[in-house]
Amino acid sequence: MRCSHPAKELESASEVLLDKPYQGRDFLNLLRARTFPGNPSCYFRDGGKYEVRISMKR
Repeated sequence: MRCSHPAKELESASEVLLDKPYQGRDFLNLLRARTFPGNPSCYFRDGGKYEVRISMKR
């Protein structure tokens, strides 16, 4: 099943808040869900906007 979300909604859901406490699993799921080639990824702000991408292997 596919679902779609407006770009504005994905933008705010993709920000990693540096002072927010995250459970490890939740943090990795956030990064994993937004890491696709050719698409925007997660980001954080700290004196500028930084993009975050990960690579996971089993």
